[in-house]
Amino acid sequence: MISNNRFEDNRINKINQSKICLKIENSKVINCDFKNINRKDESPIMEIGNTEIENCKFENCQNILSDSIEEKIIINNCIFKNCTNVITMYWNECLLSNSKFISCYDKIIYYNGGIIEFCEFIEIKTKNIEFSEDSILLNGKKQNIIRNCIFDKIKVESYLINHYGLEDIWGTKDISLSYVKNCTFKNSETKGKNNLINKFCPYLSFSSFLSILKNGQETEAEVIKIENCKHGKLKN
Repeated sequence: MISNNRFEDNRINKINQSKICLKIENSKVINCDFKNINRKDESPIMEIGNTEIENCKFENCQNILSDSIEEKIIINNCIFKNCTNVITMYWNECLLSNSKFISCYDKIIYYNGGIIEFCEFIEIKTKNIEFSEDSILLNGKKQNIIRNCIFDKIKVESYLINHYGLEDIWGTKDISLSYVKNCTFKNSETKGKNNLINKFCPYLSFSSFLSILKNGQETEAEVIKIENCKHGKLKN
């Protein structure tokens, strides 16, 4: 267990990034603070497997959490402030709960599957206008559930929530429908897209692909379903 520690690193190496890099498996990280840690390459601040992160605070950090092995990941009651590339899950399903994302920017969450619940996303924004990225990316071939979350003062250039993994023109039969349930959106807008959430993807099986070439019409498959959400002052 790692507990009650403070990690801060303004020093940089020859490739202009912080030196702190932790590999954690079969453990817990509790009541720790991370500040001013910049990991620009593919190695994150914490590479985790079968790990619980609880009551931790991250401020001014980049490339924070990534998974290493196919084991459960739990992130609970954490605060991420002015961070980017916060959570990247390539292999695992993850439970993210009771956490706050404040003034985070560009790509924030890359989710392989699992649940995001009772979280707050406040003042999420796009910094890199030229190469704008979606804020939350969900694996379109696994079920993801975002529920009971608050999104406030969102101002992004691309999608707030989008899906990935369905670009294969040979078919999208492996789609798993994901859900956004009982969430509140207010004072939010995207400038670069028609909606904050991209619910659909082109349905491109081989036969429909030939049909598209023939008649120029494209069908769509629903990937993200929105249920019982409240929309306050919302702009598209």
